[in-house]
Amino acid sequence: MPISPVELQVQFFDYLFGNTRGYVCICIAPPDNPRANFKQEFFAWPEQKSELQDFVNHASLQNNVWFGVNLLSAETRKKEHCLPDNLVWSDLDTADPALLVPEPSVLIETSPGRFQAIWRLDQEVIPEIAEDYSKRIAYKYRRDGADPSGWDLTQLLRVPFTYNYKYAVGDTPPPQVKLLYAHDVLVPVEIFEGIEPAPVSQGELDLAGLPDLKMLPRREQI
Repeated sequence: MPISPVELQVQFFDYLFGNTRGYVCICIAPPDNPRANFKQEFFAWPEQKSELQDFVNHASLQNNVWFGVNLLSAETRKKEHCLPDNLVWSDLDTADPALLVPEPSVLIETSPGRFQAIWRLDQEVIPEIAEDYSKRIAYKYRRDGADPSGWDLTQLLRVPFTYNYKYAVGDTPPPQVKLLYAHDVLVPVEIFEGIEPAPVSQGELDLAGLPDLKMLPRREQI
């Protein structure tokens, strides 16, 4: 008996989060005026797995549906509440997935010719490290079409087997968000350590370039 898209969605979240406890953020927005009608819902994982499944299934009939790639310690989508995990992510946009090294663990086609990717590491890392690895990937492939801003800890990715209403035109139905594959092989952390670090973004403070305050002369010595 074929597995339904709803059941596949649950398997997808099981694949990503396993038995790790936290809150999954699901965001929805209708095709018309999505900014004004953007909503967030939070589900305790794995206790509210069924409620999450029902919500996504119902919401996807008329809404774009995204999920927060990081589990949260509280019902708010902020960096300080992101939990340690083993996931690295990228909004590839138009970048060719065949170029990616290492190969993603998960490849999602959000619309024809546009992709998102997730890597599952062989060990859990703190949120700041996961974000750093994601930023490295974004900058490595930005000239190939990857979104250089899609690396932050509160990043949203589209839920597979929902619909991308952004590309519904006239009587043309919206394309389904496809899960192209999900591999079981875990990616060694050392591979991401070998990717060139991304430049410091505007507004970020590069502490490594600052002098040691203890080595500065006292005011009365100047």
